[in-house]
Amino acid sequence: MPATTTYGHWTTLVDSTTSTLEQAVLEFVSGADRDWISALKTTGALDRIIEDYREAINDALPPGVVLSGNEFIGPFEHAQDAWDGYPTTEDGDLDIAAIVEAIDLSAIVARHDPDKQALYTYAIETSTDGEAWGVELIDSEQTAESPDVCARRLLVDWLQGFEETPRHSRCVVWRGDIDDVDHAAAIATTPDDYPVVVYWSIVRGPAPGAEAAEPGPLGIPVPDGVLELGSHYGLGDDPDVYVLVAPAELAGEVPGEQAYYRGTLPYSMALRVWEAIDQER
Repeated sequence: MPATTTYGHWTTLVDSTTSTLEQAVLEFVSGADRDWISALKTTGALDRIIEDYREAINDALPPGVVLSGNEFIGPFEHAQDAWDGYPTTEDGDLDIAAIVEAIDLSAIVARHDPDKQALYTYAIETSTDGEAWGVELIDSEQTAESPDVCARRLLVDWLQGFEETPRHSRCVVWRGDIDDVDHAAAIATTPDDYPVVVYWSIVRGPAPGAEAAEPGPLGIPVPDGVLELGSHYGLGDDPDVYVLVAPAELAGEVPGEQAYYRGTLPYSMALRVWEAIDQER
């Protein structure tokens, strides 16, 4: 297991006026009506706000970095490009304060407003073809969100629990009890920009039966990291060396594979890969 170290305390990195995340949330709502704050506590909404805020922070941090208690913990050593796409300080360190500041705490509080709660029942469903759907989860959610916003959030939260993004997923939300899909208050499908885990393969020679597709004909750009990796195996020089890509759901043995690279593609692009693989079957 890689060695980890503390990157700093909540007080030193995020908010010098509070010593914990919990205290920061309490300070945030402290100017509200006293009865409303009391309702936050008695209904459990305050605990849910704190839980969601912590989860949002950890989701926003780079892989391997986490808010544990009141300390930010991360790898003792990391790759040179580990913070690519994340805010950094002038010294090149991860700018945790900027990451936390970008999280909309007011939206999380509004979601749990005890004066505007609605009870929804929802089902998470998946499909291989977008026509026949199988139920993965049925549950309920009490929130102040609109059905559309709630459905999208619940689906994205569910998807984030898996490495392998299903080809088709949806969250069906009903007001009150579960009913037919036609009577749903909202249906959310996987957002076009949702990051789907994919595996890029550096391949030499034919790859019969590979559940993967060439990105070029699909208009999908190859990441610099893949090109750099491929250069060690003749990519760009050897005409027999090329790149394939596959969603994690389909990734498996690729004949002639020299190396692979884990990355992500927006869902809208990943769909092109699924469709191309289908056409080759």
